[in-house]
Amino acid sequence: MRMTVPMGGAAKAGAWLLLVLLLVPSSPNAAETEPEEIPSAEAEGEARSLLDAGFVDGAIKFLKSAIDRHREAKVLRWLLARAYLLDGNDFWALRTLATIAALDPTDCEPFLWMAWIQLKQGALDDTRENLAAAGCPSGTPSETRKTLLLAMLEHHAGQQDSAGRYLTAARQAEQIYEEDRAALDHLTSSLDPSHLAFL
Repeated sequence: MRMTVPMGGAAKAGAWLLLVLLLVPSSPNAAETEPEEIPSAEAEGEARSLLDAGFVDGAIKFLKSAIDRHREAKVLRWLLARAYLLDGNDFWALRTLATIAALDPTDCEPFLWMAWIQLKQGALDDTRENLAAAGCPSGTPSETRKTLLLAMLEHHAGQQDSAGRYLTAARQAEQIYEEDRAALDHLTSSLDPSHLAFL
């Protein structure tokens, strides 16, 4: 699934800026709780606490067990994907996201996350495939994220005219995730020097 294509500086830095970790304050007894003993909502809270406390290995072990018990709890799979990303394990993050996408193909977010991971790996064909599969509703922050990723993809592929068109569309979008603004600004400064501040 991976292509060993070197990442360009702007594309790599911009892609990394898309990573968002939605964590909550830690719980000192989280590592001691068996997921099968608690409802899925409480398992979610325990997993977030483990991640917030930096116990990534413990969170992965806990979440795998919790998912076995609560297979319908989609949020637990999302947390597992984030835990794998924190652990630097792109392979299992991709596998987990692919499972989420298979369970609900109408949700474009797992396709966007897979595309982001593959973009920072330099796997352009896989990135393009997942972006094509991401059917994000029009006028949503997810659609803006998809457009931004397409701009990054085309920039990295050397298609600057196409990258510029996608970037313009992303900049004109009415809705954007707050965490994507830094990536948008970074790519804008790379593709359009007129937006650079005077030194």
